[in-house]
Amino acid sequence: MDPWHAAAIWPEVEQVARNYGVQKLVSPAMCGDIGKGTSWMQQFLDACKGCRIDAIAIHSYWCSLDGVQNLIEQYRRFGKKIWLTEFACAAPGVDVSMQGQIKFMKDVVPWLEQEDMVEKYAWFSYFTNEWAHGITNPNPDAGLVDWNGALSELGRVYVSLGHNRRLEGNASFQEVQPNMTQPIFP
Repeated sequence: MDPWHAAAIWPEVEQVARNYGVQKLVSPAMCGDIGKGTSWMQQFLDACKGCRIDAIAIHSYWCSLDGVQNLIEQYRRFGKKIWLTEFACAAPGVDVSMQGQIKFMKDVVPWLEQEDMVEKYAWFSYFTNEWAHGITNPNPDAGLVDWNGALSELGRVYVSLGHNRRLEGNASFQEVQPNMTQPIFP
């Protein structure tokens, strides 16, 4: 969808948000080429004067901390908090096995936890032969859960890297952390 069409229908999004008591309204999510994404977002914001947009949503499939930092830096220009609504390592020619994802996650999540511009973030799970985009590694695995719903090794690392900064309300990290020996889905 072009940015002008998105801006034209944004008042409908705002109305639905009001009807449901949504407290934060987040922009359409940008992914892929940084130049095209930031250009689209600028055109959307210019066309949507007076619109309620509380945060900017982006996706990242970069496979290095430098790549993620550069992406965040490029969207900083909009002066709004950033929600990284999908991220995982998903580049051809890079180790996207579970062990590669663990290394990437251990580099990126601590930085996300301390970066004030990033208000929220969420991992993007994908598995072998499950994602339509070509991944050249023979064993791509970014799944936070196993086939039975139990946390995978990657899922356990992800949970362990949270430092309570992103939780809202009165919940403590211990209250939202699942029992590591039980499946998280019935």
